Amino acid sequence: MIRPVGDFATPKRAVYLLGPAAIGAVITGLVAQRGMRSREGADPFRARMGVALGTTAVVLPLILLIWVIWALSQVQP
Repeated sequence: MIRPVGDFATPKRAVYLLGPAAIGAVITGLVAQRGMRSREGADPFRARMGVALGTTAVVLPLILLIWVIWALSQVQP
């Protein structure tokens, strides 16, 4: 088995990087989409994908976290 090397070997630290990266993708996507409004032939596909993927990267972990908290609260001691 190959073990990852470095501080980002644990999933916890990787999650800490996911949040800011996802928020950055949403913000830069919205800024790029706003900048493309004035251009006639511009295709805002990449800007929309940045917003969609960033939103997904923020919302899915939150849903998973809420579900895990709920599931753990249902466990009988």
